[in-house]
Amino acid sequence: MSPNDCIEARERISPYLQQTPMIKSDALEQILGYESPIYLKLECEQPTGSFKVRGAFNTLLQLDPHIEKVVAFSSGNFAQAVAFGSAKLHKKATIIMPKNAPQKKIDGTRNLGAEILFCGERHEDGELIVKELVEKEGYHALHPFNSYQTMAGQGTIALEILETNPQMKHFFSPVGGGGLLSGCATVFKAFNEAAVMYSVEPLGAHDFYESFQAKRHIAFEKTNTIADGLRAVSVGKLNYPILMSTVDKALAVTEERIIEAMRFLWKHHDLVVEPSGAVALAGFLSVHKGLQGEVVILVTGKNVDPESFTKWIEGK
Repeated sequence: MSPNDCIEARERISPYLQQTPMIKSDALEQILGYESPIYLKLECEQPTGSFKVRGAFNTLLQLDPHIEKVVAFSSGNFAQAVAFGSAKLHKKATIIMPKNAPQKKIDGTRNLGAEILFCGERHEDGELIVKELVEKEGYHALHPFNSYQTMAGQGTIALEILETNPQMKHFFSPVGGGGLLSGCATVFKAFNEAAVMYSVEPLGAHDFYESFQAKRHIAFEKTNTIADGLRAVSVGKLNYPILMSTVDKALAVTEERIIEAMRFLWKHHDLVVEPSGAVALAGFLSVHKGLQGEVVILVTGKNVDPESFTKWIEGK
């Protein structure tokens, strides 16, 4: 994958998706005593509430026009992205979701017109059903991260950031399967080589953190975190070499730090953000004291059950 793939992806998806807001966080600067600008890139403002719609559209728009049925395994945000894109492009979408997926994401996917089939909590359970539908019913499988088309779609975020913040020094992104940061880091390292790339994961699903330290591709047997969008047991085979060549620092954060970041975004910016969407900010909060220079932090999703959000924000 090259930066040109992301540039082409932006042209491809722009008729369907608008540029997301970038806001300066005076609150973060003042509370932390940080002397350079801090910006939040609000991918939570996408029509499906998550950045995933970029990669889904870029992939769907490159399919053979004769392909009418698509299938994907997702805990929720890619599910909604595929459902949304498929509805716009008049394709049938079937989504395999783990039985412990948040109800808000289940409802959102169903309301966008996709058929949902439930599986066990392991990624392997979902992938087996995807494989069966491809082989027996002629579906075309879409992958939420282990796909160059998906990565290129997510990389369009970096192109937008560079237009307004070409002097960015530090970039914080969550990592689940690695599609988001693979795409963005490819762009940043091509056009702003001095920018420092930070991968952030929750403890309990920090397989890339362990891979980064060991310099080998590590997969967990299972993951355990409130950040349901980041529960992949490993980054993708295609994502791993890209991440290893572009990420400068890998971070892992506690559940408490993630909730702290969610509270901050709610209190100071009136943003309802899911745990996965606040992980990048949690990473910045854990290392900010040693940093200098302009910061951009991805806020990646807002699809959280209201009851859970209230519980976390109020500390119950």
